[in-house]
Amino acid sequence: MAKSWIALRVGWKLEDVQAVLNVVISVLSTTGIFVFARFCWHGTAARVGRSQNVRLPSLLSISTPGEVFDVLLLLKFKLLSSPYLKLLAQSIVVITLSTTAILSGPITRFSTRYGYTVLPIKVPGSLATNQFNSISYANVEWDQIQTSLNRAGFPTNQLLDFLPNTSVNWVYRPEEWNSTWSLTCEPTSSTPFTVTDTGNCSYLAAEMPALPNILPAAFRDDWYYADSGLYVNHTVWKDVLMFIFAPLYTDVDYKTNITYAMNISIASIHLSRVQKQLNDSSDCVFAAGDVKQASYTRIDCGLTRPRHIPDETHLAYPDSGDVSSIPWAYEENYQARFTQESTSNSEITVITPHELVRFYQAYVISKDVMYRQPVTRTLSVEIPIVELSTAFLIVCLLAAFLLAAGLTKYIFFMLRHQTTMLVTPESKLDWMLQSIKEASASSPVIRYDSFRRSEKSSSSIISEDLSDVPKGGPLMKAEFEAATFGPLDPESQMLGQRRVWRGSTLIGDAAMAGRPGNRGSWMQPLGGVDQANSHLLHGQHPAFANHESCCGR
Repeated sequence: MAKSWIALRVGWKLEDVQAVLNVVISVLSTTGIFVFARFCWHGTAARVGRSQNVRLPSLLSISTPGEVFDVLLLLKFKLLSSPYLKLLAQSIVVITLSTTAILSGPITRFSTRYGYTVLPIKVPGSLATNQFNSISYANVEWDQIQTSLNRAGFPTNQLLDFLPNTSVNWVYRPEEWNSTWSLTCEPTSSTPFTVTDTGNCSYLAAEMPALPNILPAAFRDDWYYADSGLYVNHTVWKDVLMFIFAPLYTDVDYKTNITYAMNISIASIHLSRVQKQLNDSSDCVFAAGDVKQASYTRIDCGLTRPRHIPDETHLAYPDSGDVSSIPWAYEENYQARFTQESTSNSEITVITPHELVRFYQAYVISKDVMYRQPVTRTLSVEIPIVELSTAFLIVCLLAAFLLAAGLTKYIFFMLRHQTTMLVTPESKLDWMLQSIKEASASSPVIRYDSFRRSEKSSSSIISEDLSDVPKGGPLMKAEFEAATFGPLDPESQMLGQRRVWRGSTLIGDAAMAGRPGNRGSWMQPLGGVDQANSHLLHGQHPAFANHESCCGR
C-alpha cells in the first residue's frame, strides 16, 4: 500500500507550506478557468479561420461565476440541451474551480499535517556516577524522566548510565545504548487479599502479618515500607496507600564492595477503611481490626551487571546503602494523585507493575546524575516535519499537467492562426471592439479605422426573421440562439440576405422600421438576392445583429 503522506524538507514550517499551497490552489484554479475557456473557444475559432460560419454561442467564453449566472438567466433549462454543452461544461468548470479557490484554506488545512522523521543527532545529557545513595522530593524531575522514557519507548529491562536531556524527543534504539545494569522482571497484576490488624505493635509485620506475605518468601526478612492516607473522621482511614521495597543481594564482592547481582521486589498496596490509631503513645501504625478491602500489585526483578567494565564510576548505582528511602520516594511521587482521588470519591488508580519498574528506573538515574556531569551522545531523535497528502499532490500534479497541455495547445493555435486570433472575438474587450466595428459600417460618426485589428473582416448575422418575437428577454434569447459569426464574403457568404430593421415586417425585398436610429440586423430569406440593396451587402462591416443585446444595455 502506497504511503498516504509524503514528508517534506526538514525545517519547513507548517504555516509557510499552507500559505504557499493556498497560492498554488488559487493559481491552478484561475489558470484552469482561463485554459478551459480558451480550449472551448479555439475549436470554434479554427472553423472561422477556415471561412466557415459558426453559431455565436459557441464563441462565448465564460470566466466568472457572474457570467455563469448571466448565461443561466438567459438560457435557463436550455443550457442542458446539446447545442449548449460547451457553455454547460464551462459553467461547471468555472463554478467548481471558483469554489476550490474560495475553499483553498480548508483544503490546505486537511492536506497538510505535522509528522516526524527520526535522525541521528548529538544529544546533550548527564552522565551517571555511583556517588549518591538517595534523593527525595524530586517530583518534577521524576515526572520529566518518566515522560521522556515513555515517549522514547525505553525498555524496562535496563537501568540508565546516561540521562538525555528530557526536553529532546529522542527515540530508543538498542544499538545506541550499552547500559551496565540489566533487569529481568516478573509482574504481578492487581490482586485482592485479606488484612487484619492484630494490635501487636512490636513491628508492622507483627501488626499486619498479611503484608509481608504478599512478597516472595526470599524477601520477607528484609523489607522497607512507606504509607500515607486520607481519613474521614478521627476513627477511620478512608484510604491508605502503602509501598514496600525489598532488596536481596545475591552476588557481592566484599573486598571491592561491588555488587554484581541483586534482586528486588516492589509492591504497591491499597487499603480501604482502616481503623485509625487513637493512642498517640502507641507504637502501632493502625488500630486493631479488620481492613474492609485490600489489594496489591508487585514487580519482582533480577539485576545483573558485567564483572569487568572499563569504568567503575560512571554507571547506575542501584546497590546504594540507603534503599529505605526508595518506598518513600514512591509515596512522594503518587501521594498527590491518590489523595485527590480519595477526596473526590473517585476510583483509585491502580499502580501497575510497569509503572513500578519505570519509576524505579527514574529514581535511580535521578539520584545518579545529581553531579550534572555534562556529556553528549549520538541518539535517534524525532524531528518534526511537515507532511503533504499524497492524494492532494497527485491531484495538483494532474491539474498542472492538464493546464500545461492546454496552454501549449493554445499557444500553438495562436502561432498557426494569427489572422484568426485577430479577427475572431475572444474576450469582453474583443466583443466591445467588434460592436464598435459593426456600428461603424452604418454610422457617419464612428470610424472603424481606429479600432481595426485586421484587414480581413468578420461579423455576426441573424439568419432568421425575428420581427414577430416580443421585445425584451424573449427577443434577446431568440437573437442569441439564432446569431452566427463568420467572414463577410458578399460573393459567397452573404448572397440572398436582406437588411431588415428590428420591429419591421418584410415588404417585398426590403423594409425599414418606423423608428429612426434603430440598428439593423442581417436576415437570411429563402429567396434570391435583393439587387436593390446589393450595395449594402458589399461593405466590409455590416451592422451587428441586436447590438444592444450583445454588448449590454
